[in-house]
Formats: sequence, C-alpha cells, structure tokens
Amino acid sequence: MLPDALILPADLPPETGLQLVQQTLAICEHPMLLTTPEVEAPGPRILFANAAFTELCGYSARELQGRSPRMLQGERTDPGVLAELKSTLRRGRAFHGATWNYHRDGSPYFFSWSVYPVRTAERQIVAWVSCQRKVEAEMTLDDTNPFEVIFRQAPLGMSVTDEYGHFVRVNPAFQQLTGRSESQLIGQTVDSLALPQVREAVRRRYSESVRGDDGHIHAGDLVRPDGSSRRVLVRRGRLVRPDGSCMMVNSVLDVTEREAALAARDEAERRYHGALERLPMLALAEDTEGRVTYCNPCAGRTLGWDPEELTGQSVFETIVPREEAELKRRTYLAWMRGDGEEAGGTYETFNMTRSGARLRIRWHVSELRSSEGERQGVLCFGQDLTDALRVAAESAENRELLQALYVGTPDLMFLFDSEMRFLQVHGRPDLLLRPAEELLGRRYLDVSSSAHALETHRLYAEALATGEVQVIEYPAEVPAGRRRFEARLVRCGAQRGLAIVRDVTEQRALEAQLLQAQKMEAIGQLAGGIAHDFNNLLTVMLGGLDLIRLEPNHPDRSLLEMAVESAHRAADLTQQLLDYSRQGPLAEEEFDLAEVLRDTTRLLARTFGPRHTLRLELPPEPISVRGDPRKIRQVVMNLCLNARDAIPGDGVVRVGCGWLPASEVHPPLRLERPHRVFAWFSVSDNGIGMTLETRQRMFDPFFTTKERGKGTGLGLATVLGVTEQHGGWVECDSQPGAGSEFRVFLPGGGGGSAGAPNPARERAEDGTRGLSCLLVDDEPHVLLTARMMLEREGFKVLPAASAREAIDILGGRVGEIDLVFLDLMMPSLSGDEALGRLRELDPRVRIILMSGGLLSEEDRPPGADGWLAKPFRRDQLVAAARAALAGARPATE
Repeated sequence: MLPDALILPADLPPETGLQLVQQTLAICEHPMLLTTPEVEAPGPRILFANAAFTELCGYSARELQGRSPRMLQGERTDPGVLAELKSTLRRGRAFHGATWNYHRDGSPYFFSWSVYPVRTAERQIVAWVSCQRKVEAEMTLDDTNPFEVIFRQAPLGMSVTDEYGHFVRVNPAFQQLTGRSESQLIGQTVDSLALPQVREAVRRRYSESVRGDDGHIHAGDLVRPDGSSRRVLVRRGRLVRPDGSCMMVNSVLDVTEREAALAARDEAERRYHGALERLPMLALAEDTEGRVTYCNPCAGRTLGWDPEELTGQSVFETIVPREEAELKRRTYLAWMRGDGEEAGGTYETFNMTRSGARLRIRWHVSELRSSEGERQGVLCFGQDLTDALRVAAESAENRELLQALYVGTPDLMFLFDSEMRFLQVHGRPDLLLRPAEELLGRRYLDVSSSAHALETHRLYAEALATGEVQVIEYPAEVPAGRRRFEARLVRCGAQRGLAIVRDVTEQRALEAQLLQAQKMEAIGQLAGGIAHDFNNLLTVMLGGLDLIRLEPNHPDRSLLEMAVESAHRAADLTQQLLDYSRQGPLAEEEFDLAEVLRDTTRLLARTFGPRHTLRLELPPEPISVRGDPRKIRQVVMNLCLNARDAIPGDGVVRVGCGWLPASEVHPPLRLERPHRVFAWFSVSDNGIGMTLETRQRMFDPFFTTKERGKGTGLGLATVLGVTEQHGGWVECDSQPGAGSEFRVFLPGGGGGSAGAPNPARERAEDGTRGLSCLLVDDEPHVLLTARMMLEREGFKVLPAASAREAIDILGGRVGEIDLVFLDLMMPSLSGDEALGRLRELDPRVRIILMSGGLLSEEDRPPGADGWLAKPFRRDQLVAAARAALAGARPATE
C-alpha cells in the first residue's frame, strides 16, 4: 500500500531520489509505472516500467520508455475515468479508479488503478507513480490475497459462476461436496447438479439472482455422480462488472446431517440455557416476526440494552440500522414463510447500539423448531468484531509500513530489548558484524568487542531512560571491509529500542574531499592575488633596470645584470604561482603528448646521475592532446625531478602514456563539455614513498619535504594548477617504502576550451614619436615606470591613476589620443567596465589591456586591440603599442 504521496529525502538531489524510487519499483510484485510530472498535453511520458508491468501489457521496457501511457488505451477505455484522472492530478492528489487497457496483441483487460505524486521535500511534484492491478488476475491463485486463501481453504463449498450459470471457479470444499473434480465442474451449469425435475426452477431462480434478486438462501438437493444426493443451502452474491455483465459468488452449505439433528438441537437449547447466560458471546433468540425472545447478558452489555427491556422488541426497530431495517425485515419474514427453506448461516453485519454507535458483528444463525418441526424463529450467536477489525487493520497497515521501511531503506535496522539483545535484524549482510541468524537473541556487548561498544551500550541505556535520540559515529570491520557508521538510538516502547545504522564511509570521504578542495581553492586565490601584486612590483623593477643604461665596461654593469637576472627569476616564480592558481595564460594548440614526453625526458636525462635510470614507455601511435605544450612540459619536468629526488640510492624513474575511455572513469566526471576519451601520462619511482600526512598536503604551495634551500614547494602545486586548467585531474598512489606513481589525465581529441591563439600582428614601422598615449594604472610606481618607458620612445603620455580619471581625460580629448594602456585590475571601476566606457567615448582609439594575472584569451574581455602581461620590459611595451597601432581594431561586440 502506497501513501498519498512519495516524499523524496531532503538530503538527496531529485535525480538520485528518483533512482531510489525506480529501484524500489523494480522489486514490486504489482505492475508499476514511473512517469514524468506533466499533466497537460501532450501529457506525461513513461520513465520506468517494472517487470510485472511489462508482463501485464506485453510491451518491453524499451518499447514503453519515453512514450505516453495513452498507447495502452483503446475504444473500451472509459473517457470519464480519464477526465477524472486528469482533474485529480491537476490538484496534485492521488487518484484511484478502474477502466480498460489493451495488451500488445490488442486484447483488452480490465484493471484497478492508483496514481501517486512523487514530491521533493519542498513539495514540488517531480514524477508520478502508477500502480495497476488486473481485475481478472485478482481471482487467480495468489497466496498473498486473503480472499483467495479464504476461498480455497474455506470448509464451506464455494463457486464463482458467470451470468449464464457456468462454473468459472470452484474451491476444494465444493469439489468434495459435489464429488466432482475441478475439470469436471468448470464450464458446467448450476442446474446440471440438480435433480432433473427441478432443473428448470433452478435455472429460473439463478436468472432472478443475476437480475438483482440476490441475497436469499435457497435450499435444494445436490446430486452426486454416484446417484446420492445432499441437502444444501445456497446463497448467491452478485458482482457487477463495469461493462454491465456480472458474476455470481455462490456459497453452498451441506445441511443433510443438520436437518436430522434439529430436534436434538431444540432439546440441547433447553438443556444448556443456563450455559447461554455465562457465554462470553452475544446470544439472541427471535420469533418468526423478528421479536427478541431471549437476550443473554453479554448481548445486553454489548448492545447497550437491559436484556429484559430488549426482550419483546423487534430487532428491526432496535439493533438493525434504520436504512437496512425494511429490507432485512422482508428477508427474514420470507425465511420464516419459506417452503422448506431454512434460515441460517454465518453473516457479518452492522448493528446499532442503544446510543446509536455502529458495531461490526459476526452472527452465527440457526433455526429454532419445535419438537413437531414447526419453525419458531432463530437463535443467533454473535461476536463483536469492531475492535478486532480495527486493531487488525492498524496492525496490517503498520506491518506493511515497517516492511516497506525495511526493504526500501539503505540503512541497517536493529530492534533490541532492554538489555540490548537483538530481537530483529534488517540490512545488507556484507555490512553486518555477523550473519543475522547468529545475532538474534544475543547481547550487543557479546558480539562487539570494539572500543566503541561500551559507549554505544551506555547511549542506548540513556535513550531508553530519557526518550531522547542518541547519536554515535564509529568505525567497524565488516565483510565489506573497514567502514564508518553513524548509529541513531531511539526508544521504541517501554522496554525496547531501535538502532538505525547508516554507512557514512563515502559521505565522510566526500566531505573530506570537499574540505580539501575548498582549502586548495582558497590557497589558489591567495596565490593568484600575491602573483598579481608581485607582477606589479616586478614591472617597476624590470622597467627601472631596463631604463638604466651603463657602458659595457662600467664597474657596476655586473651588478645590474645580476639584478635583472634575479628579477627574471622572481618573474618565473610568480608565473608558477599563477599556474597553480589557474590564472596563467593557456596558449592552446594540438600536440602529441608522447612527443612532449620524449623531448622533455631527453633533456632531463642529463640531470640524472649514474645511479638513477630514466625509462620511457611510450605507445607507437601519437597521443593527441589540445592544450599548452610548454606548461605540460613543465609538469613532466616537475614530476620527474621529484621522482629522482625521492630515490636515495639506485633507482628507476618510469614515464609512460596512453588512452582512457570516459566510460571507465570512476566516479563519472561532470565536465562543461563531455569527452569520449582522456589521455594520460604517468611518472613513477621506486623511492621512499609518502605517508598519509604527506599525501594530504602534497599539493599545498610552499610545502616541501626537501631540505631548506633544495626546493620551493611549488612543483606539485604547479602540476595540479596546470592540469586542472587543462580540464584534467591528477591521481597519486604512494605508500612509505613502496615508491610513488603520479598519473595525469587530460581531455583528449581537442579537449581544450578555445581555439589556437591568433598570430601576432605585423609591427608598425617606427612612427610612435609624437603620438598621444593615455596610461591608466592604480599603482603609482607602475604608472611612473611605464610612463618613462613610453616617453623615451617619443610618446606624449597622459597618466591616469583610476579608470574614472581616464574616462574624464578621454572625454575632454576625443580624437586627440591615439593609444590607451588600461590595467584590468583596478578598484571602484574595473578595467573591463572602463573598456566599454572608453569605446563609447572614442570608438577609433586603440586600447591595450594590461594584467598582472595573465588571463587566458577566452577569459579576456572583448574589444581590446592588444594584451600586455606584467611584468614587461620596455621593448615588450613598445612592441605591443606598435602592433596595436598597425593592426585592424577588433569588433567590440
């Protein structure tokens, strides 16, 4: 039984929640559909059909998926039911109904139908679940159907016949009563079991029951194959189908021996009259008019009457519901007037108490006859089923709910007694400490000897005592390996408790990865900011040194060259920071990864001593990758040098590459653009390996295990930054004493995000002298240094310390300024915003953007005539100016 709606877990994305719903529907025994949430035309589409549904309709799951459920409808499908379905779904409510559908072969089948919404925690409907039951199938053998069990196991002869009196179903008791097998009965008519002289009357009476005159008990003789006959009472119930046809459910009671015992029963009634007074069942005797002639104390208490007060009153005016009174009166009087027909049997009816409350009572009714055989009324014994039915219904519903929870939840569930002894065990066997049958009846402390067992036992006792939920998290060794669990201990009754245990191993691992990723992102942002500031400083340093002119034999010339070399080394260090923070430029082109590995290792081989061997293991075919070969070469060098330094004695460094299909990447990656294949290269060594603590910090910038002065700690940080900038990732496998292997994965076959860089424009001939230039930068020293460089080349320089100042200057000199150098990273108004404002003021002016962050070409704002990376030398500054003045200005849109 499904609830009015299925609510997806709040801590899961809707896609994952729907996958869980599909997994649950897949194991359902009834036909189940999962459809999209649309209601209006063109309507929902089928997302999933379980095996029971495909077996019912004859279509395969592939044929059903993506199609409308209307494909199963036909001319007999009730349009009124479909309209009611649509109206109900529009209101977001569950629907229940019945109509006709069609098999794949075109044959119709009648089914009952329930549709339930699937909602997120925010009440949004994301799908519909449809549960169908074929009505004809409800009458097939099904040990889970209580009515089927009753039908087959009832000691009372029961049969089902069609509207023409042909037997459709017979139970074993009916076969035994008639002396015929099921195959001998199916298809025969009811009158074939009667005496020849009364067959016409039997047929007429059966037709009257089909037309609606049902509910009467008919007496007659049933003829067996050996010629003997049995006296039976027959009661028929009419079942009308939606198409107007009907079927009859017949109950046949063998009363042969009972008729012979009527006189004895009268005597027994008088003999045991005293026992009726003490009987814990309702006992009522009625005369031929339905007046109470006897009421035992139990009947009086149950019905709210004093037995003496009820005696003499009509049951149809006192305990029979008013709306049924007249019909039951006529039926009862007909029983009493019947020509030889006996009133009796077992019935479940609603009865009224004196206060007006309704009770469900099962009555066992028998005729009362005098010693001469005359009818004197009936004796009724009753059992109040009201509370029992309510409790049974609630218990059945609770059992179904618990079973659904046990089957549907991925958690382990344990029911304990007050001593924490296992009463029930539910969950995956590979996550249990021991098999479930070994846990039942044993105490938790007897099966778990881990350090957390005592604390778990203490928290369980606290949960039982206070009623508050207690939570504990702990590791455990189970058949699935070492896992981490979170247990919630809940009181469940006075002396019992429930432990809900969830495997959180992957969740904790993902949380750790997220924290690491957030830390690395923060460090990357810091590194990028530091690099930007360093580049501004280096621009001043290199520019100032470039402006100093010394003769070749000047005594300070060597000091100047040392300063220039140190500034360039600082610029290289800053470039590594930018590579780590993924802010460095990415000049993309198609290149052979194997060729890059071959060229790089050829140069590195000279740095390897006689005790270290560099082995290259490359495939014969090219490994095509799109990206920046210079940066990939730097990654290879960093990994190889790290591998060499990790080998204290003799050792081997191996370098290889190959392909990895995207389908084999686990877990699957979510990329901006899908790739069918990834290229990889690996660098491994047989050195000292790394501890867990080292592996957790190996990509941190400035973290190194080398001696002071032997490394900056930017090698692996640069490897990570460059790889992720290319859209790839890095994997590492290392254990202390077992060496290390780094494997770098890159999108193959054009995995880059931009085309090849534009070729450099032809430089203009010398003609810069006298041109007017607007120089914009918020760093005063950069502004001064660049101004001096440009003025030495003959430019007339107008400095501006902010974007707003530059806009004001250009606005007052429209048409007079030839070139603008504009820094991208400025406060208040950023460089890309200023670029658009300057273009609006003077569309013809040439604009060169400057940045200490060195954005890749795809990230640069459009509309610039050139790009200049900090730090820059005077010749680079002048070359950029000449190229911008000589080339065609790019489009601004």
